Amino acid sequence: MKTLRVSVQILPDGFSVILGNVSQKISYPVRTWRSVPLPYRQQLAETLAYAFTQHLATQRKTNIVYTFPVPLTQALVFYEYLYSIAAVKVEYPEAPFTTADVIRDTYNSDFRIRFTGSPRPHPPVKPSAYRKLPFIMPFSFGKDSLTTFALATRLLKLEPHIFYFNEPSSTGEVSMKRRLKSRFEAEFGTPLTEVVNRLGNFRQADGLMWGWDTLLTQYTALLLPYVFRISPGNFFWSDENSLNEQEINEEGFIINPTQEQSAPGILQLNNLYRMFSVNTVISSLIEPLYELAILFILHGQFGDIGKYQLSCDHSHGSKRWCGDCFECARVYLFFTALGLDPRRIELNDNMFTASKIRHFYLFTDKKANSLDLVFQSYPERLLAFYLAYKRRANGPAMKLFAGTLLPYVESRRTELYRKYLSVHDFRTVPDHLSVKLLPFYREQLKQLRAIVSAADRVPGGKS
Repeated sequence: MKTLRVSVQILPDGFSVILGNVSQKISYPVRTWRSVPLPYRQQLAETLAYAFTQHLATQRKTNIVYTFPVPLTQALVFYEYLYSIAAVKVEYPEAPFTTADVIRDTYNSDFRIRFTGSPRPHPPVKPSAYRKLPFIMPFSFGKDSLTTFALATRLLKLEPHIFYFNEPSSTGEVSMKRRLKSRFEAEFGTPLTEVVNRLGNFRQADGLMWGWDTLLTQYTALLLPYVFRISPGNFFWSDENSLNEQEINEEGFIINPTQEQSAPGILQLNNLYRMFSVNTVISSLIEPLYELAILFILHGQFGDIGKYQLSCDHSHGSKRWCGDCFECARVYLFFTALGLDPRRIELNDNMFTASKIRHFYLFTDKKANSLDLVFQSYPERLLAFYLAYKRRANGPAMKLFAGTLLPYVESRRTELYRKYLSVHDFRTVPDHLSVKLLPFYREQLKQLRAIVSAADRVPGGKS
């Protein structure tokens, strides 16, 4: 069996991870890298080397020898990896293996990984004092990160330090983000720092996408040098309530296809920072809300920020939304459900035409090789179709909904309203922040329910 060797090299402005004869470098501004206490630079480099290559033992059925001791963070990283990899059958339902196969292979692959030497002593570094106002957040221009930015800066009056990642396989997406970046920075005076992630070259860019399962863990660790330099009180991921949902699959496994983004996953990431003597709190401000509520708040209260929304992975040239994918269909649907004009975010295609119906993944029993079918979003998309129908939206997609799924949604209407138009629990957000967010959320959801109730009294829509 082939053996891969992985090592790290500490540099004046970052570090390199060497896999065989391939070296990938992570660079930081020199001042930022020097903010990392000397004993932690090696620990961080080794943590990221493991996090970005551990999947190769499973993917390639190979041995891996790390030329350094077991990282202090190894068990936490493997925990996130194992619980994320279990969802692969949800993502790829037609793949020729079972969930049990994947879990067994992942478990067994850990026995093909070997570290070198005894674990290093934990360095006696004094925990850094953090400042209350600054916060760090990864940023994507999606509705969730835009809403988090708006809440943190406008409602909580915190000081933003925001970052977006440049992945080797996402050149088109990064190009569009750079265009939005210049406009966003000019309007709000908030710099967006680009982090070039060359370690992403160790991931699989197609097929089963090996290596992408612990994205949040990887990004949270990659931003640690900035945390040392800025000393923020808070680090915000932008994860909504649907990411906590689970189901039992046909093999009897409890599965959450977004486990790493769930509240338990976010709480584990706090422990990652504690291993580096960092007391910054990692949380998600929007965790009590579902998508309809988030969009209502973003475009109703913070429309100047919301107009930058982008979540299409296939944008190209000057076209921000491709108009031919699940994401474009979903966003168009949710905007219509809320009475918003999709053109405000430059989504100009009519996604209710006959040729676009296939992108909704609601009108066929056939399983597609796609994340678009995950159970977490299915009922809320049904509710969005119902609300669009009550707003008298028309087109072939609406006609098909009215003729097939409308009775089912009407029979569950009260249940769907209760779930998706309510404020749910805070699980990761500190009390001094949640106490400010909760009354705002309750008032916003009260307004949304009133609007929906008024629309509900209107006779059915057109086809």
